[in-house]
Amino acid sequence: PDVRIVIHIDLPENLEAYYQEAGRAGRDGQKAYAVALFNRGDLGDFEKNILQKYPPIESLKRVYQALANQYRLAVGSENYESYDFDFQQFITNFGLMPSETHHALKKLEDEGLIQLSDAYYSPSKLYFTVNNQELYAFQVKNATYDRFTKLLLRMYGGELFTNYTTISESAIGKNMYAEPHEIERMLKHLHELGILIYQQQKNTPQLTFTMARQDVDYLPINRESLERRKRRDIEKAERVVDFVNERRRCRMQMLQEYFDELTEATCGICDNCINRKKSGISEDLMNQYKTKILELVPAHINDIAEYHYFKNKAALTETLRKMLENGEIWYSEMGVIAKK
Repeated sequence: PDVRIVIHIDLPENLEAYYQEAGRAGRDGQKAYAVALFNRGDLGDFEKNILQKYPPIESLKRVYQALANQYRLAVGSENYESYDFDFQQFITNFGLMPSETHHALKKLEDEGLIQLSDAYYSPSKLYFTVNNQELYAFQVKNATYDRFTKLLLRMYGGELFTNYTTISESAIGKNMYAEPHEIERMLKHLHELGILIYQQQKNTPQLTFTMARQDVDYLPINRESLERRKRRDIEKAERVVDFVNERRRCRMQMLQEYFDELTEATCGICDNCINRKKSGISEDLMNQYKTKILELVPAHINDIAEYHYFKNKAALTETLRKMLENGEIWYSEMGVIAKK
């Protein structure tokens, strides 16, 4: 509950996730901060990444056919047993792209054609419990493990000292010219010595055909549902982009509006509210201007702008914008503002 700051170094795919994750800060009621870091040039790629989650139907067919070939299942066969599934070996055998294949497998699972065990999403992890100096002292005393520990650092970097890092025993083995079981033995020994923590993949990943093997030309995929979910996720991503690009509106108001909780109150503490305070645009001033605008309309925008009462033009602009967004007034092509 005493988390003081939550930093998003990657934008979440939707505002539901952002709200839930940012809300982890300050649950003890004390001051806390939520920060989102992003590069404006990457926002276009952000939406493209959402689209990657929905590979074309032809990709789903290609991956499904490869699975059937891998396990030698004929069309119509009803074999519901589970098979060992090595993702890396699978894409290598059939020349498939990792990211596209990953998402295709997820979609085939969503469609009820296959099922993947949880282990598929929980590869082995590694974490060094000693610091640099202690590791160096260990390497000096244990020449057998010197090359091995240096290889781990070269492959996975200094993050091994700060976080649990996903590793691949087979990839390490290729660099060591050793079999994966030999790598596992060495990692287990280092674990026993207290040099690192080795969280081995708990069991062999399993894949099950939950439906009789289908003919790929007639694969039962609900295209309309897939398209609907894709459009929904894209729309949610667009709302995230709108949220981070907004430079005037109260961010809490935007979030409440997203969750259908309309309110006139502003939080007063988000970056936009603070910037508005610095510019001399207080909520009280905007409320005063709103009352006066409602007394003056209908009127031309130029007449309102020149009215002597409105000394703070930035506050007037912000008040008019907010009233238009809330549907309290409307603005005609002739430049006339009137009540709705």
